[in-house]
Order: sequence, then C-alpha cells, then structure tokens
Amino acid sequence: MINSQNMDNSDDSDLPEDLLVGLANVYKIYRTSEIETVALRGVSLSLFEGEIMGVIGPSGSGKTTLVNIMAGLIKPTAGIVYWSAVGADISRLSDNLITQIRNQFVGIICQISESNLLPQLSVIENVMLQGRIGSRSSSELKKKALELLERVGLKSRRNSRPMVLSMGEKQRVALAAALINDPKIILADEPTGSLDYKNGEELLELIHEINENLGTAFLIVTHSQQVVPHAHRVIEIRDGIKAGQHEEIELDNLDSSRIIIPDDQGRILLPRELVKGLDANTSQFKAILKEGKIVLEPIVTSLSRKSIIFQRNHQEEVVCTICKTVNIGKSILCSNCGSLLRKAGRWST
Repeated sequence: MINSQNMDNSDDSDLPEDLLVGLANVYKIYRTSEIETVALRGVSLSLFEGEIMGVIGPSGSGKTTLVNIMAGLIKPTAGIVYWSAVGADISRLSDNLITQIRNQFVGIICQISESNLLPQLSVIENVMLQGRIGSRSSSELKKKALELLERVGLKSRRNSRPMVLSMGEKQRVALAAALINDPKIILADEPTGSLDYKNGEELLELIHEINENLGTAFLIVTHSQQVVPHAHRVIEIRDGIKAGQHEEIELDNLDSSRIIIPDDQGRILLPRELVKGLDANTSQFKAILKEGKIVLEPIVTSLSRKSIIFQRNHQEEVVCTICKTVNIGKSILCSNCGSLLRKAGRWST
C-alpha cells in the first residue's frame, strides 16, 4: 500500500472494503485540430477483489480507452478514477506518482504478444524487468520469476528469446511478467485475440487458476465468446456508454441477453430490435412507471413527425461498408459496429 498522506483524497469511508478500482461518471474526449471524438460518455464501473470481469462491445465502443484509464495510462477528461492503493482519485495525481503506484498495484497484458515482451531479452529477463523498479534484490527477483514461469508451465523456456516462442507461450510469459510485483489487478486487453482456441483456453484456465489461488482480480476486454465462462461478470460498452451486463451470453445477439443498467444520468440503451418494433408513426415517448414497470407512452407534441423526418432527410446518410448500417449525420464512426466512416474529412466509400 502506497502512503497516501498529504494527498487531496476524497472521503472513501462509504466505499465497499473490497473495492479495488472505481470509475464514477468518466468521460474521455480525444481532440485534434479537425476532429473531436467522445470515447467514453459518463461511464461508472467497479472492480472488486478476487473478481474476473469481462468487458465486451463493438470496435470503437471505448473498451481500450476504459482499460487505459483504469490503468492510469491516460487521464479522463472528466470524472473520478479511484484506486484503493491510495484511497484517492488518481486523475488528480502526478504522472510520476501514478507510475510508481501502478507498478505495485496493476499488471497489464496487451493484445499483441510482441508488445508485451522485449525481443533482446530472454524469457526470465522479460519477467524480471518490471520487478527491477522495486527494492527486491536480483536473487529474490530471479527466484520469484522462476516460480511464476513454473506456474505458467514455461520454466524450461527461461533462457529462450521471445522470437522462438509460440503465440500461446508469449502470452503466458506476459502473464507471468504482469504478476512479478504481486499486483491486486491485471488488466488484459484482448489477451486471447491472437491465439487459436486451444491456446486461448489454456491461457484462460491459467487466469482462472491464478485468480483462485492468488486472489488476483482480472479485467479482460474481449471479442471472444471463449472468455465468458471464465468471468464472474460481463459488462457491455456501446457508443462510450455502459449498456448493461450479461450472464448467459451470445456475442452475435447481445440484445437477447442484456440486463439493462441505468447509468448515473439515468440513461439506458434500448435493444435495437425493440426500437425497430416501435410504432412507425410515433417518434416521441414519455417514460412512466406503471405497476412497477417502466412504460414508454407515445405522445404528440407541436414538433410533428413530418418536421423531424424533414430534418433527418437533409442530413448526410452513409452506409457502413462493414455492417451495412445507415448512419445519419456526420459521425466519424458507425453507430452499430464502430467502423470508420470517413478519413481526412471525407466520407469513406
């Protein structure tokens, strides 16, 4: 635990004792000279001790931005990012202090195996690398690295270079390296993305074993159905908003298994098929509570449907080349799959 004295901490007395990382109403906006992209739109999320959480969503939905903010690699535009290691909102701490805390608190695994390892170092040197920032002696560090390599089944490969390892072996070395400082959390961005089913299953079984035996919490960003049985909770991110969570899940039909969770602003994302099934002559609704159920009641206002259609027809319509969804307006990303619709100020074909 890092000493948090003299930090401008918020009162965390009401927070759950087992809360590790908490995001409250987090926004992230990326700005360039020509483009402003909202990656996260008021996301609130909690990760608890000993938990394996899966995060799913289409490309461009904000999943990687979420991981980078939780890891303290980037700061949110607005909102709170709480780390139990300091009992503080880290978005108000210096980058140097965040780096120091992260080295002891968070382990990170990237999607691309080569990004996790340095090719000029041996397997054991790669595992020891992050630990050298701490105060342990080389002999202690080497002993710890060997124990971790044995745990992931690669002790015999300790003197090999990454270039001779398979993709599955590289990700297992990356897992060992992420554990070298005994972190409370490991954040994994598509850890099985470059693996076949067999190697992916072996990695996930290792993660499950480490979670049970060491108590390490995991947050796994994934497009893979394979991850779901290994997670305690699965959260869906869509269009930068927490759309809901899933228990039994089919990735190709998320609307059927989504449990909708209103966010801090009371927003909910309705399943697309449900929206399509609404009365075609009705465009506005009042939300009312009737017999314990939320009901959308059609209403008529001075702003007629005809005028709404007129406004929409005067906006650009672009068909996404990936999923064929018709996008109205000048959005950069497809509202359905997150694919890029235009480049350098022009619509893509």
